[in-house]
Amino acid sequence: MSTPKGIATGGRVLSRWIQEDAGKGTLVQRILNYINTLADNTASSAAGRIAPPPPINGLSVTTGGEYAHVAIQHSGAIQQGCHYFVEVANNQNFANAWPVHFGASRTRDPIHLAPYDASGNAQKWYLRGFAQYPGSNPSTPVAYGGASPTAITTTGTTHLSWTPSTGSGTSSNTGAQVGWGFGKTQRRSQ
Repeated sequence: MSTPKGIATGGRVLSRWIQEDAGKGTLVQRILNYINTLADNTASSAAGRIAPPPPINGLSVTTGGEYAHVAIQHSGAIQQGCHYFVEVANNQNFANAWPVHFGASRTRDPIHLAPYDASGNAQKWYLRGFAQYPGSNPSTPVAYGGASPTAITTTGTTHLSWTPSTGSGTSSNTGAQVGWGFGKTQRRSQ
């Protein structure tokens, strides 16, 4: 059986150390066990990134007035530390979508979606969600409505154009990189 990616074992070198000096070898083995336990408990890896969670099954959305209440369905096997994100956009391509971090919850407080933009034009809203571990890339986003995203509308009198998205995690501050959650890279240079 092979060792899962990201698990530090010490390999043949550690086996030799244990044979040559049991005290030092055992200490190194304990340190490796601590590192692996920490990585597992934080949904990360001691060496590289872990596999992302499976994609979510879908979103349930109910609206009332100017609010949308979103619930994420995710029946796949996951480990502790899974976070959820929903992206809100006023276009079905999700260009410059606004990320909403749900944390570990698959259902959170309703999102305010103004029925009109600042100029008084009716707005349509599109939603999609995905899951991510702190030490993985995001899962593939799943739109409300599936392959053909379904628009939702709200009712009320508010005229509000959201300020441009600045993204999330290590994505660009332009908001152009959507579906990033915590990030797809370890760091952002600027």
